[in-house]
Formats: sequence, C-alpha cells, structure tokens
Amino acid sequence: KKKKKKKKTLKFKMGNANSANGFGKKTTTDEVIGDIDLDGKNIIITGSNTGLGKETARCLSFHKANIIMACRNLDKAKAAKEEILQQAKDQKLDFEPQLTIIPLDLGSLNSIDNFVEEFEQLDLNLHILINNAGIMAVPYGETEDGFERQFGINHIGHFYLTSKLLDNMKSTAEGSDQGRIVILASSAHELDKNGIDFDDISGKDTWYTSSIFSRWKAYSHSKTANILFAKELDRLLVEEGANVRANALHPGVISTELGRDLSWFEKIFLVVGKPFFKTIEQGASTTIYVATNPALKDVGGLYFADCNEKDALPHAANMESASKLYKITEELIENAKNNNNNNNNNNNNNNNNEEEEINIIEDEVESENNDNKEEQEDNEQEEENNDNSKEEEQQEENDDNKEGSEEQQEENIDNNKEEEENNDENEEESENNDNSKEEEEENDDNKEESEEQQEENNDNNKEEEQKEEENNDENEEESENNDNEQEEETNDDNKEESEE
Repeated sequence: KKKKKKKKTLKFKMGNANSANGFGKKTTTDEVIGDIDLDGKNIIITGSNTGLGKETARCLSFHKANIIMACRNLDKAKAAKEEILQQAKDQKLDFEPQLTIIPLDLGSLNSIDNFVEEFEQLDLNLHILINNAGIMAVPYGETEDGFERQFGINHIGHFYLTSKLLDNMKSTAEGSDQGRIVILASSAHELDKNGIDFDDISGKDTWYTSSIFSRWKAYSHSKTANILFAKELDRLLVEEGANVRANALHPGVISTELGRDLSWFEKIFLVVGKPFFKTIEQGASTTIYVATNPALKDVGGLYFADCNEKDALPHAANMESASKLYKITEELIENAKNNNNNNNNNNNNNNNNEEEEINIIEDEVESENNDNKEEQEDNEQEEENNDNSKEEEQQEENDDNKEGSEEQQEENIDNNKEEEENNDENEEESENNDNSKEEEEENDDNKEESEEQQEENNDNNKEEEQKEEENNDENEEESENNDNEQEEETNDDNKEESEE
C-alpha cells in the first residue's frame, strides 16, 4: 500500500519533484503558477529585460498582472516587451499583457529616486516587488555614489528602492491581499563562510584584488546581504504589524547574461556545465512560487530554492548580523546622500561663484561694450554725416549727371531722329539702288537682247548683202551676157549688113 501510494503521489507531482508542495528543481514557471489569476495586481520587477526577469514578467503578465519593467537598458527592455507581446499573440490570449517600462539604474541613488517619482505619477498601488536585477563576479569598480559595484547594485540599490516603496505597499495591503517582497539571492552566499566583513565591506585595496577568487568573494558578500536583508526587513514588518512579507531565494544555476563579465576560464565552465543547469523557465519558477503561491501567506524571513524552503548557511541566517547590516546600509545611504547634497551644494556654490565671476566679467564687458557702443555710435554718426555729405554730393553729381543725361538723351533723340532719317534715306537709296540695279540688270538684259538682235540683224544684213552680191553678180553676169548677146546680135546684124 505504501508503494502504491508513493507511485501515485510521484505521478501527480510536477517537475519530478519529491517535496510536499509537488514542486522541485525541474518545475517550470507555468507549472508553478497554474490557474492563479493576478488581475488587478501591480508588480515591479527589476532587471526584467532579460533572463530570469523577462521570464518572470512574461509568466505574471500572462496571468493578467500589470507589470512595471524597471530596467537600465531601455533598448533591451523594449525588445523584451515586444517579444512578450508577440508570444501572447502566438498563444492567442484573449487579452493583451500589460507591461510598462520605467528606467532604473540600481547603481545610482538619484536614478532610484527618479524611478519612484515616475512610478508614483502612475498613481498605482503596489502589491508585489521582485528585486531580480544584479551583476556577478565583476572586476572591482564603484557605483555613482561610491559603493563597491556588486554590493552597491545587488544589495544597497535594492535596499534603497524597497525602502522608498514600502509606504505604498503597506497602505495597499491594508484590508487586502498580503503584499510580498521577493529578493533574489544565491547559493553563492556559501562561497565565503566568514560572511560580510563589516569593517571592510568594499575591500578596496585590501581583499578585493584582480583575482577571480576576490571577485567571487565580493559576489558572495552581496548575496549574503540579500538574505540578511530579507530576514531583517520581514522582522521589522511583522513587528510593525504591516500586511507585507519578505523572502529571499536561490533561482538555481542557470546560463544567463548574468555571466557576461566572467573570464574565459569561467565561461568554459558554464559551457561545459550547461547540460546540468536549469532552463530559464525552471530558474524563474521559484520566483513565481514565492511571489504568488497562496500557501506562503503569512510566511516571511525565509530562504527558498527549487520552490521549497531551504536553510541558508549560519552566517546568512544570523539575525544579529541581519540587524547590523540593515543599520549600516541605512548609514551608508544617508552618508552617500549627504555627500551628494554637499557635492551639489559645493557645485551650487562653485556655480554661484562662477556666476558671480561671470556677472563681474559680464558687467565689465557690458561697461566696455557701452563705451564701445558710444564710440561706435559716434563713429556711426560721423559716418552717417559723412554719408549724408557724400549723399548730397552724390545727389548734386546725380543732378548734374541727370541734366547731362537729359541733354545727352535729347541729343540721343536728335541723333536717333537723324539716324532714322539717314536710315530712311539709306533705305530709299538702297531701294533706288535696288531699282537701279534692277533697271541696270534689265537694261543689260535688253542690251544683250539688242546685241543679240543686232547680231541677228547683222547676220541677216550679211546674208542680204551676200544675196545682193550674188544677185548683183548674177545681174552683172546676166547684163554681161545680155551685152554679149546684144553685141553678138549687133555683130550678127552688122555682119548681116556687111554681108548684105
């Protein structure tokens, strides 16, 4: 019977979990949230533009929660939002997920102030806060406010953000569902079992060197701080009687952009170990569980892993350390704010001094400019007078030129008239010449015709003369012949008479 019951229980559990709540290492976000309806819930998620934060935003928004995406990289945030909306269309949801992007840089107290101010302008109640963002094992650096980067972003930034939003969450939770604050820590708190060095938190120029170990030690300190913060915050909320609870969790070992600053050696480890890592959907499942599961009502100050409660190491569960850290963090923030105010005041004083110097210089420049202006006005007046004199001279010259121009114009008119007359004469002469030329050509033609006629007449005369000559010759010959004949007749007569 026990075996049968065990088999039946295992078959019912999701993610092959072997725990009381049915969830485990391989449980996904959708399996954890089930059919929970989050309609009307407003949830802030830091770092929701990638990795675990993006998957958390997707899962919660698909169950009608209104998500505030608090992100430093706005381009990635917009891309993540579009991706989530497209997934909603692909799954044919009957509503559009509500996602609002507000810029937030956890490495800047000023940016956090601006984020809270912009969120308050939305006039929304805040039901759930998920402190998801973080950096891991980066080389030493400092935030805008002078904090060591990993401690400053992973812990102090979220601490300050949470404290600025607490009043909203408390008032929202009055007479309503319990508010929840979820802080992502890590099993990396186990790397340094000595815990946080409160006398040297930043480790600058001491234990925080360029070695890989020191970078992981700093990351371990920030994750220990996350767990201690959740414990002390929850204690204070319960003590105050607020209807808000706080818990921390370890999402698991997952390959996300959190490892972007790791060395090549560490990245090789991530590549080799990837088959054994959780998926993003499995890693974000514990966040969804702690943020939404009804079984965790009135549960706070705990540390979770694989969707179940887990014991943190003693240095991360020490309430005395938690209280000390809380007070030190408040002092660090207050000092940083005062320094910022002093710097701003100094800057303002410097700006005021610079403004005074600028004003003095401006007065001197203005005075000099006024002198120059007066001198310039005098020069301009003198120039204007000179110009007027020149204008008068020019006017007189123009008048003379005008008279000369009028005379010249009249002369030109006369010349033009004369030229027109000459042109008319020339045209007439040209016309006459043309007529003469035509007459001459006609005369030439007539002359040629006359010559031709003359030649023809000469030829005719010659022919007549020739004919006349011929006729004359003929006549002469005929006359001669006639004479001869007559003579012969005469002779014959004479002969006859003689004979007679």
